[in-house]
Amino acid sequence: MKQILRLGESNGLSPIKRHVLYTLLISLYIILLPTGFAQAQSASVKDLGIPEGGLKIGDTIPEALWHLPLQVVNHPEGKDTITLNDYRGKLIILDFWERSCVPCVRALPALNKLQQANHKNVSILLSTQDKADVTEKLFEKNTYLKNLQLSSFANNPLLLKVFPHKVVSHIVWIKPSGKIFSTTYSDQITQANINAILTAKINGLPPKLDVMAASTNEIHVGMPADGVKPPEHIYFSILTSGIPGISWPQGLRSTPGNKLFRRYNLTLLDICYLAQGTSSSEGVVPHFKLAVKDSSRFYKSRNQIYSAWKEEHMYCYIVQLPPDIPDKQRREFIKADLLRWLSVLGVSIKRDSDNQYTITETH
Repeated sequence: MKQILRLGESNGLSPIKRHVLYTLLISLYIILLPTGFAQAQSASVKDLGIPEGGLKIGDTIPEALWHLPLQVVNHPEGKDTITLNDYRGKLIILDFWERSCVPCVRALPALNKLQQANHKNVSILLSTQDKADVTEKLFEKNTYLKNLQLSSFANNPLLLKVFPHKVVSHIVWIKPSGKIFSTTYSDQITQANINAILTAKINGLPPKLDVMAASTNEIHVGMPADGVKPPEHIYFSILTSGIPGISWPQGLRSTPGNKLFRRYNLTLLDICYLAQGTSSSEGVVPHFKLAVKDSSRFYKSRNQIYSAWKEEHMYCYIVQLPPDIPDKQRREFIKADLLRWLSVLGVSIKRDSDNQYTITETH
């Protein structure tokens, strides 16, 4: 008679020995198990059939990328891992964002509404380099992210190599055919653009300019002649037009030789806020009332695309001061300097009460 031998029952193994045997076998199984997510973490662009430098507009998503397991948080069905193939056949809008990018976070509720309105034909997927647990807590606690039905990939550096970019937000549009249609800012995600792409009424969207940072080495003060040492930069203040695509570095940078304060792509309202000292720790956010003929200088109209509007209405401000200037004096100097620049631009700020101001035009 044939005897069925069960694990641990032969040769009179004691309970302790059976426990040790089970533990060893389970550990070996876990070590040898090739999980999809572990494979995805170790994959490279070469493994996916993607050239170095990543995918570009006009490229088609390779089959291996469609089936690559990706870690996800905030999935409506509670999934931990998904693939792009789960959304194949729809217009996929991939939004690279970071929790440190305030405009990125504030844009997500509007994207959530668009997703709900277009769920049959469109899938809006988020992607951040933050760890999954950090991103989950953000969705639970952040005012803008609570109750959103948007899934976000988390902690996947491979996606950065597949869709390379320097500045967020970075939006990748993937047509139902699997071809990359465009890469834009998030303000291009509108119902009108979605409809136009799905009905093939447009051939493209204004592509995003991806500029990491401006070089202060190109700031020249004075007119040095051949053989003459250029002047030392003790102090200067510059206001320029906006720089498309740039978002950082911002704020104060101190070196042994100077203190450099930089703010890029400011609106006139941003400059007004800074001129009232809202960047200082003790500043109180003021309330402004516009008494101007042309409000388009200060904010876009409802029907305008933000990226198109800001090309004409953004400014960059850089000021360099001596390194030994006290912080309070530096703040007061920057406030006065910005008021001077506003005057040059034909803008005046009148204080009505402790926290109320009226903005008028002088010319």
